[in-house]
Amino acid sequence: MKVKKCLVSLLCVCSLAGCGDGSNGTVPAPTVGGGLVSSSFETESRPLPVSPQLEFRTIDGSGNTTGDAGSTGSIFLRRSPVAFADGISAPAGGARLSPREVSNLVAAQTLDMPDAGNRTDFLWVWGQFLDHDLNLTRQSGDPFPFSIPAGDPFFDPFNTGTQEMMVTRSTEAPGTGTGVDNPRCFRNMITAFVDGSNVYGSDQERADALRTFSGGLLATSEGNFPPYNTANLEVDTIGPQDPTSVFLCGDVRASENVALLSVHTLFVREHNYWATRLATQFPDWDDEQLYQMARKIVSAEIQVVTYNEFLPAILGPDPLAPYQGFDESVDPGIDVLFATAAYRIGHTMVSPTFLRLDADGQTIPE
Repeated sequence: MKVKKCLVSLLCVCSLAGCGDGSNGTVPAPTVGGGLVSSSFETESRPLPVSPQLEFRTIDGSGNTTGDAGSTGSIFLRRSPVAFADGISAPAGGARLSPREVSNLVAAQTLDMPDAGNRTDFLWVWGQFLDHDLNLTRQSGDPFPFSIPAGDPFFDPFNTGTQEMMVTRSTEAPGTGTGVDNPRCFRNMITAFVDGSNVYGSDQERADALRTFSGGLLATSEGNFPPYNTANLEVDTIGPQDPTSVFLCGDVRASENVALLSVHTLFVREHNYWATRLATQFPDWDDEQLYQMARKIVSAEIQVVTYNEFLPAILGPDPLAPYQGFDESVDPGIDVLFATAAYRIGHTMVSPTFLRLDADGQTIPE
């Protein structure tokens, strides 16, 4: 199943053949006991590979594993030793250098550094989009200030030596952080799977708010952009911005920057493309069937870009061992070190400006 358009060029969206829940580029039709739909949407006389009840992923990621590991609200995994200052909850690092000082020493950059692999900024854009499909913590009211080095050119230009950067800690999971045998833990507020939750949401309320409930389509606003947050659901805003004036997407962080929002917009349009195409080919399908099948296809496309293009671009060719099939013993949750440290690699890739290019690839003046 060939995807019809390129994604600004991380490289390009590749074939869906052999990806997703079908085999050899096929996807199962959402009908009980029906056949499989091939890339040309011609039915084949094969039974569904799974029971009808399990044909489509749940919005909150439940039902994938015993105990619903990896579902919305799951505890982040912790495979490394606890490193809190008191072994329970207090932040570590009181005797270490300020994070800003470490940043200035290690990552100070005054000149452009072209990517040696000729990768575009879309590498980190996709990485951020993927990150928002994997993990999210809620912020608590606990302040966590750290000092700014005296004379820092950005944050202490007058050399006061008194400046601080204020961040807040993530909310602890209820019932944790009570002792060394029960240290502070954190809940992942979205699904841990590469399942398109950033497009469709990780809870039913948000998922429903994103739908039209007609023809399997996702809601849009003028210009074929994501809908506005008229339901006043949780969204990240800048300062005192009215949350209903912000686009509503599957993830609360969608409007953080224009590049990220463009990918969200792309997949809203992609879903509606597939829903419309499926409705033409299968006029007897109802709204739910069209929505779920389009959602399955889009989620598979996201997986294809991630596993076939993004990971090799980051880790090199053949970054993963061949897939051996589903393993019930594997916990699909996100490790806290991956979420908070390892995957912060994307922050090292971000450019200070967005370059706008014309149709010929030439930079458009500011």
